[in-house]
Amino acid sequence: MKKIIFLTFAVAAVLKPTASVEAHEGRRFEVAVIDNKLYAQGYFSGDDPIDDGGGVVRPYFNAIHAHFENALNPNTQSAEAMLPGFDIFGLAAQQLDGADVYLDLVGAAKWDRPTPQDTSLVGDARFEQDFGIPEELPELDPDDEPIFIGFEDDVVSTLSLGRLTLASNLNGPADDLDLQYQIDDRPENILYVLEWQLSTTRVGIESSDSLYTILSPDGDGPVERLHFQSLALERNLGVQITTVPEPASVIVMLASCLISMARRKRDS
Repeated sequence: MKKIIFLTFAVAAVLKPTASVEAHEGRRFEVAVIDNKLYAQGYFSGDDPIDDGGGVVRPYFNAIHAHFENALNPNTQSAEAMLPGFDIFGLAAQQLDGADVYLDLVGAAKWDRPTPQDTSLVGDARFEQDFGIPEELPELDPDDEPIFIGFEDDVVSTLSLGRLTLASNLNGPADDLDLQYQIDDRPENILYVLEWQLSTTRVGIESSDSLYTILSPDGDGPVERLHFQSLALERNLGVQITTVPEPASVIVMLASCLISMARRKRDS
């Protein structure tokens, strides 16, 4: 069954050759080691990253969202996403040199029909709306359409939790680690939350706390795409810490963020 599922990803790669050979600019995770523990720093990649309202570099760790893209054929009930992806570079690549790095899918939940965006709000007020996020999001049940996540030869799903190997015997930076998320549905008005844990074979470095990739629907504009609710959920699930990896590439990106503040575009 796993091989059959993986063939779907292989065919998609043939149909979209750039997806398998080029990095996807946008919302990504940078693996970081802080106080001998793994974290994932959400950030926007690219030569001229755009602040979507959550910061080019998120002010928290272990949570970021991206959006499904519905199949071009409107009669095809499927959607996929190539982000969030992962990167291991900078100091973390040195600290994890020679080790394996794993990403384990440990759970999945959903936020069905979140509080609608108040379209009368403008400017910063759109990002400050209280959406009343539930204290506990409902887990996916067998009646929910499963999400399959593939990376190289590995496939896991919300029906069959398991492990993806991000790096084996890491030798230098390993960026552009792009996962492929696929669902046989065209999600509307629902946010899917995948819960992961990062781990490594490097002795002395602890596994991460839960980290979350939030998958939002496709649609016309930020309201249909649940952009504001996604950012609110990121903030709710993210981990706040007082120390940062140094010297880390995220510091450079923070400077880039300040430079681009005047021209930032918040709607995505």
